[in-house]
Amino acid sequence: MGEMISMIAHQWRQPLSSISTVAASIKLKLSLNRFDTTTKEQEEANKLFLQESMNKIESYVRFLTHTIDDFRNFFKPNKQKESVTLSQLVNRTLGIIGKALEVNGITLHVQTNTTHEVLTYANEMTQVILNILKNAEDIIKERDVKNPQIYITLNSDKTWQIITIEDNAGGIKEEILPHIFAPYFSTKTEKNGTGLGLYMSKTIVEEHCGGQIMASNGAHGALFTIKLKEDATS
Repeated sequence: MGEMISMIAHQWRQPLSSISTVAASIKLKLSLNRFDTTTKEQEEANKLFLQESMNKIESYVRFLTHTIDDFRNFFKPNKQKESVTLSQLVNRTLGIIGKALEVNGITLHVQTNTTHEVLTYANEMTQVILNILKNAEDIIKERDVKNPQIYITLNSDKTWQIITIEDNAGGIKEEILPHIFAPYFSTKTEKNGTGLGLYMSKTIVEEHCGGQIMASNGAHGALFTIKLKEDATS
């Protein structure tokens, strides 16, 4: 919950700052008596300025509302399978954590090579992707990685729709790799990790959604591979 609240704060900080800037601009014009209506042109310019300012505020408020809806839907218990593309799953997740990654200077690279839909528990799969991205963010910050990057690639083969997520934080120690999905196993300090995130992710992917999840070391860092069937009942 603490991490979720932190993500909401990151998502809201920029639009709230922008609303404040627009309001300050209007107040400044008022205080300097710059709303001159002595000519038709000036009156129209003032109307345009106010209209554009209101449009900006409305746009920012819609974003704030949409963010709250994203988080409400994320926690909603939903046992109905949905037909979604891998891109939709990734985009839903980035709607939650994207601003936090941006604030931490992490560049995302998303490459989409498939548009097929999968029938799966979308909210649960969003939690899995979120957990992997949050772990990548944590290790990038812990290791103070310069020019931090996360690479998300969406592919397919004859059997699977495949999501790969790789960071550039140097990878997982070989002695740790076989235990990465074990319950209560954590490489984080006690206050920062419970050791349940990846265990729960494996349970969701393999037991709930009929897929596979694997961890390895890629060219840049830790590489997680999620495989889902288009119809997990097949």
